[in-house]
Amino acid sequence: MSSNQEIAYSPPLPSFKTKNIPFLKYPLKPLSRAPETVVLSQTSAISTERGPGQPLSHHLGSPTLKDREETSTGTTLWLSSQLLTLYLADVYNPKTASKRRRKLRAIELGSGVGLTALVLASLGIDIVATDLPVVISNVLQKTIDSNIDQLRTIWERNSFGLKTDGLGKIDVKVLDWTKSSSDWRWDIPGWITPPGDHNTETNSVSDCLHIQPPFDLLITSDTLYEQTLTSPLLHTLRDLSILSKSNAGHTSKSKSPFPLILLSLERRDSDLIDRGLEKAKQLGFECVMVKKGKIIKLMKKAGMLQKRRSIEEEEEQEQDEIAEDKSGGDLMDWDGVEIWRLQLKPDIT
Repeated sequence: MSSNQEIAYSPPLPSFKTKNIPFLKYPLKPLSRAPETVVLSQTSAISTERGPGQPLSHHLGSPTLKDREETSTGTTLWLSSQLLTLYLADVYNPKTASKRRRKLRAIELGSGVGLTALVLASLGIDIVATDLPVVISNVLQKTIDSNIDQLRTIWERNSFGLKTDGLGKIDVKVLDWTKSSSDWRWDIPGWITPPGDHNTETNSVSDCLHIQPPFDLLITSDTLYEQTLTSPLLHTLRDLSILSKSNAGHTSKSKSPFPLILLSLERRDSDLIDRGLEKAKQLGFECVMVKKGKIIKLMKKAGMLQKRRSIEEEEEQEQDEIAEDKSGGDLMDWDGVEIWRLQLKPDIT
């Protein structure tokens, strides 16, 4: 990012108000209203070609990596990832961190613009941030690289006396859900799935990192939106859970030996979402939705909601530029966003 490129500040807002901002200055800790911010790289060029929920029309059968790259929606900060970061910041807050016996490890499927990875790292959790090559090269790696020094500064200033070994590490890698888990590699910089004919050269802060299973936490947001990707996504989560079986029991009160999965979604197509959750149950997952009241409480604490305005005030607000909007959003703007807790049943082998 060059010094002459404009950076727009935004409080937590719905994505339709911010998706065209190439460099979005966003609060790292909205729950505490702390002044620390990170800068998220965005581009609407990829995500506006096809919005979530619109069908793949140019191929039959399982989507290829090229198909997924062409239809990616991961280059914009969506609603579901914003709410997921609130929930993560609440569950893995500094008070709980001080009681950890060791540093936790997480993996994210569909990291997009990188907000969730930055938040987890700021909470002292190591994170593998995965996505498609086009998303990594356009936004994700840029976001991580440009904010890592800021994260270190914030951590040193607000370390809270944690017993763990400091700021979480972020390892950015390509993970293709359509590849068999038998093909996964954890020792190749920048890749989990074989690169094929893709360029494997990387030049980033995560080159020397190899955060590997077992994982304590699996997270994903706005990834349940396309029918042909539902099964690959869920099978990838299942395989990662089984790989992490011996490490479970640190992030959930459940008796399951498998790690907790947090799935955040926007219910644009209810039938697709319901079919996806039913498929998850068939694969052995227990699925429990986080109560709406809990999410609304966190949103209010973060300033994401505003009081109802009069018609005159609404009309006046519509005339304001997005960069000047500090008022938060209406609850209807966030309607349909849900967070689900998934976990394999104890008897799964």
